[in-house]
Amino acid sequence: MLADSAVIRNEFVESNPVPSFTIITYLWVAQALTMAGLFLFIWSNDRSQRLFLFWGIGFLTHATGSALMGMRDFAPEVISGLLAVSILLSSFFFLVTGLRHCDGRQPAGWAAIPLLLWIAAISVPDIRAVFALKLAVYGLAAATGYLLLALTALTGRFSSTRYRRALAVIWTIQAMNSGSLMVAALVHAPQGLKDMAQGPIYGMIGMACFVAMLVVGAKIVQDQSESKLRRLIARDPLTGALNRRGLTEALPEFRAEIPEGNLVALVIFDLDHFKTINDSYGHQAGDQVLVEYSRRCAAMLRSSGLFCRSGGEEFIGVIHAGSDQEAAQLAESIRRRIAETPFQTDAGSLKVTMSLGIATTSADLFDLEVLMKQADKALYVAKEAGRNRSAIFRDDKIQIVKTASPEHLAQEVDDQADRQVAVLRRITEFAIAAKTRSTR
Repeated sequence: MLADSAVIRNEFVESNPVPSFTIITYLWVAQALTMAGLFLFIWSNDRSQRLFLFWGIGFLTHATGSALMGMRDFAPEVISGLLAVSILLSSFFFLVTGLRHCDGRQPAGWAAIPLLLWIAAISVPDIRAVFALKLAVYGLAAATGYLLLALTALTGRFSSTRYRRALAVIWTIQAMNSGSLMVAALVHAPQGLKDMAQGPIYGMIGMACFVAMLVVGAKIVQDQSESKLRRLIARDPLTGALNRRGLTEALPEFRAEIPEGNLVALVIFDLDHFKTINDSYGHQAGDQVLVEYSRRCAAMLRSSGLFCRSGGEEFIGVIHAGSDQEAAQLAESIRRRIAETPFQTDAGSLKVTMSLGIATTSADLFDLEVLMKQADKALYVAKEAGRNRSAIFRDDKIQIVKTASPEHLAQEVDDQADRQVAVLRRITEFAIAAKTRSTR
């Protein structure tokens, strides 16, 4: 490859490059480096924002590749041509990965197709020796990369459809621009950049699309920041569950999705003797219980309702159910599972129970404050009845929900057996007494 340096120097670059093309390259490098520095700085202050990490690396590799290409007057072709383009095309992998990360999707191997196309092409001596063919391959690889970005934007969920479509249009224009470069290279067969009279035009189109992408990208980042702020305001900082404000804001959408004919049930969850946990094992252990408790309850309610921490050890669940019985059974299943599975804390394994108050109503008559008062009354009855149980407010009456836990079932069986034995004993005693009287 080094033996071809004389030929290569006449391929990607000439000793007298087109001045306007060089200026555009320098401007491109400056803008890309600026964005790379900005994205990496944002990521360094918030490591959870991995979009900025990948995009920072993407713009950095793009700027590095472009800068190496600008060194064509004094750098070997292997560096200013072949390696430069390889680095530049690797940026598509990082840009696509960043977009996919916004949706929680894993990196995709196909995002490296542009780079692999280039590497496969320059591995062929006949292509590597001809500037026009290499330029055409570069145009094809870049067009592929921009189309992959456009496809990722269209299939993503990281922002509004409007902004994702805008990004897709911008990247499609850039793909067409790179495709035109490929066609021009094949048709006109230039011997070097000095033969590419339209080179500055391609560069200007790319610059315009770059600026447009930054404008749309800035709006997306702004929207995401505002959305993150809204989520933080609506969430309990310790457990991550909704707070009362978050619950109120989520209720309209939740009610709109309730199946026709279903009821809305509000359940108040209250951890039994939580103060004792704090006093006996420390507040850190208490916080660990709250976090894990919230995680479990939210997971069990995810498919049918909302979960919120209203304060202290009290939580609220809003669910939809086909009947009062169904709502009570769901609440009871949660109560049993919490009681049966110990909580692991730094202070050791702790068993936790809870009392529940349930209130139901039809979806069209739903009133949060009314249901809260009714469920609170039911919760009081559940606590007075011995805790670790559920009570439901129904038809202006409060009833303790009959449990179906194995312990209670076993107790019911034992009680029934005792009653049967007592009856048999009385029958036997009665028969003996009757026989005794008859013999007298």
